[in-house]
Amino acid sequence: MGMRRKEWAYKTVEARSLLLKSVREFFYKEGFLEVETPIMVSYQCLDPNIKDLSVVVQDFSGRKQKFFLSASPENEMKKMLAAGFERIFQITRGFRDGEVTRTHNPEFTILEWYRKDADYNDMMEDTVALIQTVANALGKEEISYQGMKCALFEEWEKLSLSEAFRRYAGAELFSEREDWEDWFFKTLIEKVEPKLGMGRPTFLYDYPKRLGTMAKEKEGRADLLERVELYICGMELADGYSELTEAEEQERRFREASEREGKIMDVELLDALKKGLPRCAGIALGIDRLLMLFIDAPSIADVLSPNFSNPA
Repeated sequence: MGMRRKEWAYKTVEARSLLLKSVREFFYKEGFLEVETPIMVSYQCLDPNIKDLSVVVQDFSGRKQKFFLSASPENEMKKMLAAGFERIFQITRGFRDGEVTRTHNPEFTILEWYRKDADYNDMMEDTVALIQTVANALGKEEISYQGMKCALFEEWEKLSLSEAFRRYAGAELFSEREDWEDWFFKTLIEKVEPKLGMGRPTFLYDYPKRLGTMAKEKEGRADLLERVELYICGMELADGYSELTEAEEQERRFREASEREGKIMDVELLDALKKGLPRCAGIALGIDRLLMLFIDAPSIADVLSPNFSNPA
């Protein structure tokens, strides 16, 4: 490993350590319990844009069983909420096949937290306080990323998805068209996302119902979900929502998605919801991407654990 590369690697590892330390201290101070849940699970993620990685495990008798590497600890953590836990967080690994880009890696570090008696507005407040805590720990008042600036201690922007499409794409989110889903993601990626989180972080909120399997409907708007995503310097950093707690509606959505995608759904979560899931909300945040932003790393590959045995 060359000297410059080695110095960068050590600085990156040190920054990651300090970032994780500040994240944990924030949640401990807020009265959250740190938890661990299984990475190998028997069901798949029903999001059509996520491909699961699988493994085959053999026991002592030679019997083989297929598991999936969890894309997110969401389901397992919601089972804990249904069992009576109230404030929980987890820092763990997530796995998604077919995702190798400047901001994607098949294995990544994910932070998730959940609150009882909360909604997506509470998740936004938590996220502001968390990232400002990390910024203080790293000695940063703003993020300077690839020539872009984002102030972290000024008021953060909150922008509805509909308004973002009108403002940056000159388009109506609910336009009638046969290729709506393809059009939506193309427009979001090419025209909307690059404009978000410039100068200050942007919360993008209120998503069409078709873009969420586990989020609660917005009060008074059956066509919208209480879902929010965070952007900083054009990069998506976090995704959360007010959780759907109605067992019958969740089962309907699960079955519809399972049949459409040909995936195995989590029946244990449905059983937990039938026993009762309290009003709650949760959010997931990409630790690797957060580190990229704070140390101005152009690619996620630059913040993953380096191979110190490699002399190159």
